[in-house]
Amino acid sequence: RLPNNQGFDEWYGIPRSSGEAAWPLQPGFDPEEYELQPVLEGRRGERNRVVTRYDHVVRAHMDRELTNRAADYVRRKAAEPKRFFLYVPFTLPHFPPLAHPD
Repeated sequence: RLPNNQGFDEWYGIPRSSGEAAWPLQPGFDPEEYELQPVLEGRRGERNRVVTRYDHVVRAHMDRELTNRAADYVRRKAAEPKRFFLYVPFTLPHFPPLAHPD
């Protein structure tokens, strides 16, 4: 189901929905009943690694981190002779729209 199991060489992101980042802010949220989804990174042939938990604080920084990682990927791959493909699914268009603090 995850990108590195679907032919991508590497990936960084969340495995489910951006909306889950706001769940802890909801009245009645019980962290004993629901564990926040992780932010993951992975490479082909390796197990995915948990980077952090995806909450509303991390949510506000997510697209900046995606942009930084995408730019780094382009720099690395542009130095190689082989063509490459980059797919960047930004999270900001999805609920909750939490802008970066800057």
